[in-house]
Amino acid sequence: MREFVRRLLIGMGVCASVGVVLAFLGPFGSYAVQSLGERLIYWVGVICAGYLVFLPVIPVTVRISEKLDLWLWPLITVATAVMAVPMTYVVAMLTGGGLAALGMPLGRFAAGYPNVLMIGLGMQAIFWWLYRERPETVPFADAGPASPEDRAGVAADSDADSASLAMPRENSGSAPDVPLLERVRASAPGDILALESEDHYVRVHGAAGEDMILMRLDDAVREMGATPGCRVHRSWWVAAHGVAEAVRDGRSAVLTLTNGTRVPVARARTADARAAGLLR
Repeated sequence: MREFVRRLLIGMGVCASVGVVLAFLGPFGSYAVQSLGERLIYWVGVICAGYLVFLPVIPVTVRISEKLDLWLWPLITVATAVMAVPMTYVVAMLTGGGLAALGMPLGRFAAGYPNVLMIGLGMQAIFWWLYRERPETVPFADAGPASPEDRAGVAADSDADSASLAMPRENSGSAPDVPLLERVRASAPGDILALESEDHYVRVHGAAGEDMILMRLDDAVREMGATPGCRVHRSWWVAAHGVAEAVRDGRSAVLTLTNGTRVPVARARTADARAAGLLR
């Protein structure tokens, strides 16, 4: 909860800063009809309100992108376009229309909606940049078509569609110098087998249970230290000792952990998984 509040306050601070910039620029005719003080109140209020309205867009679209293997930014664009509808009414109410703005004519709505959508997409881009992951872990790497190398690997293994790709490994246990163990020791998940990203949280899959930690997956992977493993999906990192078997599932593969958890391997990650010894 503390981390969520911290991020919320940071987000509001970013929005307030953007609002100040817009107040000085005075876009969409506000420069001509409002004083600087009025523009500061208006734009800071509008951008901060928009932050709360658009807040679910990125977490929800990221989950949909992962589940359906779709490109992320088209989903963000569509979701932002949808959320821009209620936000247009919010802007109209903040402009002075109050609750009466809920019944505004279609022409007024059509005039304001494009402006709201434009700013909404701009803010989504800003927050995506702020909380982006390293280039090799952005969703586009997983959601796009397989590379020629991966397609070649798939073709070579096409006769093993339902065959085991990896033999059970000896459970060597997590390395003793794994900082992440300090965070999960209270719930005793045992040996860490895999890490799964869930919105702002990381689910730690252990040999003896699970735990949820409020942190980014990238940070959690770094805290695994030198433990051998691989990022097999945008939302999954798997320890090499945690894999019991890997089975072909169409054009992709599915890893089965020693605790029975099934982990999808993204098509664009199969080469990395092979290099890490998770696939054969």
